Amino acid sequence: MSDKQMILDALQKLPEDVTFEQVREEIEILAALHRARQASAEGRVYTLEEAKWKAAQWTLK
Repeated sequence: MSDKQMILDALQKLPEDVTFEQVREEIEILAALHRARQASAEGRVYTLEEAKWKAAQWTLK
């Protein structure tokens, strides 16, 4: 499915009285999910242990 079609499908599911802000948020969520799926497909992911270690490092700063 193309990016455009994914967005159109998501917009069709929104209520008729949706605001521009809500549409923008929906598109941002779709874009973030797309980037995450792409990163995962390319192997750019962290294991749970790596993520825990990174989170611990952030809290130390």
